[in-house]
Amino acid sequence: MLKYKHTFKKGVGMNKKITIITFFAVVLGLFAQLITVVSYTPNLFLAKLVKVVQALSPDLKLSFISDSLFSFIDYEANSVLNYMDLSIYVVILFGYVLYLRSRGEEIRLLRFAFSIIFLTKFLSFLAIIISIVFLGWFEPGDSFTLILKITLFVANAFWVWASFYLIKRLSQNLRLLANDGFTDASKYVDSPKYQRLFHHVLDVFLSIIMCSTFVFYFVRIFLAPIGFLFGYQGELLFAVLICRLTYYVSFECVFKSSPAKFLTGSRVIAIGDKGIGFKTIALRSAARLVPLEALSYLGAGNGWHDKWAETRVVKEENCGVSGFKYLWVVPILGVMGLLSYVGYEIKSDYNYKLRKKNDYNEKVENIRKSLEDLDVDYFLRFNEVSDEYVDLSKSYFLKVDSLTRDDVFGRYFRHEHTSLNAYQLEKYYEKNKDMIPSIRISREDLNNAYTEDYEDYMSMERSGFEFAPEMNREYFISGAFRAYGMNLALLYAIERSGDEIVIHIANYGWPAKVISIQTIKGDLIWLNELPEEINELHHRDSKKIRLRAENFESYKPYKFNFTASDTLGRLEQFELQGVNEELSMKLVSKEN
Repeated sequence: MLKYKHTFKKGVGMNKKITIITFFAVVLGLFAQLITVVSYTPNLFLAKLVKVVQALSPDLKLSFISDSLFSFIDYEANSVLNYMDLSIYVVILFGYVLYLRSRGEEIRLLRFAFSIIFLTKFLSFLAIIISIVFLGWFEPGDSFTLILKITLFVANAFWVWASFYLIKRLSQNLRLLANDGFTDASKYVDSPKYQRLFHHVLDVFLSIIMCSTFVFYFVRIFLAPIGFLFGYQGELLFAVLICRLTYYVSFECVFKSSPAKFLTGSRVIAIGDKGIGFKTIALRSAARLVPLEALSYLGAGNGWHDKWAETRVVKEENCGVSGFKYLWVVPILGVMGLLSYVGYEIKSDYNYKLRKKNDYNEKVENIRKSLEDLDVDYFLRFNEVSDEYVDLSKSYFLKVDSLTRDDVFGRYFRHEHTSLNAYQLEKYYEKNKDMIPSIRISREDLNNAYTEDYEDYMSMERSGFEFAPEMNREYFISGAFRAYGMNLALLYAIERSGDEIVIHIANYGWPAKVISIQTIKGDLIWLNELPEEINELHHRDSKKIRLRAENFESYKPYKFNFTASDTLGRLEQFELQGVNEELSMKLVSKEN
């Protein structure tokens, strides 16, 4: 009967380099992931610091082809939380604590996690080398981008060396677990079959999420004929086979083990104490790809890939805690994943509400300023106080005809068009004004006809008044805009090619053109040939211009103004400022 011999002695002992490497892997890795759930001001220095720290971290990017798998993506903040990466960093943290508390005895979690870092960083480093040689990775750019690329290059090389060193150092004094009384080559204890099943499942999963991105990006040219003959599924299957070969050959040639085997304390050896080299490992790895090979372990003895390669998987002596205690890792990681998901959802919900609140505050400020500057060129839009959602098709519009110190006189009407702009309202009003009823509204009612507090607005505690006596309902001002001229509004901005930004401006009024652009802050170089007409944009029934600038730098604040002229030669100057794609626009001067 086999008897496990456990030797609880001081194994490799504490090692200063191991503790330092592990500490930085934990700190940098967790920071790079958890900073994505923190909302911070897009300060240029802080943004660059975050990018440098992320470049210095192990940054695994575990996935299966698509970057969105195992990830929570905040497109607005341009941040990604990868749950699998975070899980590995937490495993390193647990392994670090166990390593310290056991004074160097417990090493399985560290070997497992750093083996994953080893292969992912080796493939990343190889990808950088290929990109430098064939894709011009070090092409000239801004100084920070160059520094970031150099940092990434050096960090990848460091983590390949550091993880290799750490695994070798942790494994150097480990002995194989022997059966009492045996002295020949069969004296070592084979890993039980339930552990072999665990090895198979975990290693196949890890091989895919660690290697598939590299395979699909840099081996895709060789997969194309497969896809042509067998379709995308055949291409996918072939890619998975390449991932498995890359994974097993890399680990078993270098370490005679794999991440799953590190976790259970197992090692590959040759039968008869023969040496185990690349030829043996290559045969053993290729044999795994034979259909139904995994089922060969259901009978007595080893499976086909061990028999054909004349290898065995045996146990190492355990100098640390009981393997059953690792079962706690599974629920802990599950809870961590749940908490990270909930936390990220809370953050996304908070950012969404904050954005809606900021949009509402800008809208209220526009209404307040419009009421202060009210004249006969303005339209005011009204909606029912009780309407949960402001529906354009249910809106009333008031065209201001004249004003006194206390009252506003105008005409009100409804328009069923669901994508209305000021130019259309103006034309509709001029055509039908003789049939549109008149109304007098006090300025006091108008000034109290909107709710300043966003929370009050959303909770339906809105301010309003009876817009017209025959309606017998309260209405609030939901919008204000000037007609009879150009009516410019900021749409959005898009970053392109790393150093270019394109800002889209819509005109909901008269035809106009941009006649000048002046940079106030930042180093933007404008590419527009001025004067430039604002082109038609049929989707929004408006007109649109694209302000294009190069020499743009991510997270570097910029500020500029531009001047536009309408068909009567009237000028309006606008000021825009922002960071990345987040920016604001305001009217600063107007000349009739």
